[in-house]
Amino acid sequence: MEKELSHSFRNMKKKISSYQRQTDLLDKMSQTERYVNNLAGISYIVLPKVYPGGTDSLLLCDCMDINKGDEVLDIGTGTGIVALKAKTLGARNVMAIDLSPRAVSNVKQNAKYLGLKIDIKLTSVFGGIKKKFNVITFNPPYTDRKAEKDYQICFWDKGNTAIKLFFDELEKHLKENGKAYVCWSSFAKKGLIVKLAKGKNFKISRIGKRSGQTGYHFYVYKVNR
Repeated sequence: MEKELSHSFRNMKKKISSYQRQTDLLDKMSQTERYVNNLAGISYIVLPKVYPGGTDSLLLCDCMDINKGDEVLDIGTGTGIVALKAKTLGARNVMAIDLSPRAVSNVKQNAKYLGLKIDIKLTSVFGGIKKKFNVITFNPPYTDRKAEKDYQICFWDKGNTAIKLFFDELEKHLKENGKAYVCWSSFAKKGLIVKLAKGKNFKISRIGKRSGQTGYHFYVYKVNR
């Protein structure tokens, strides 16, 4: 019993710590002026209250397999770093979507800044999209917590509704032999995306893992039929 209580306490401390670290980063995002960041070999603009990208974004850029001519959809695009990387890797068409007007503005600025053609839409997960894609990428909010402010949706999502909707709709938007790449974290609900993928009869495998500066781990999963 003592061992179980000790384990529960450590998990609780870790969960609280992840909330605090996310809160600190959100506060920093809200106070930061427009600046230029560099990730995955790309220099890009970051606007206030937009997730600048981090270990998870870089890992996703490193893990995704883009072939020349691919049609790519990047969900929850933020600054657009993953979409921009996909375009530089040879994707024919790239669509970047986000629920945040700030993020959409940020991607538009980056596409112009880098001279890349990106189809950018303000919408939720697969919202209003009829096309199918060779590759779909998603770096979702990990934490089951209500976002009190609009820019907190990049980290917090009560009930993990975004990732659930993603798997509910994925089949309709993948081309034959298409694949999806999804990020997750060690401080997120353990086993959730594996359960969701298998519940929809998808194959899922972890193809990337990297430790962040905070000590938490980030993962990339490949999902396909």
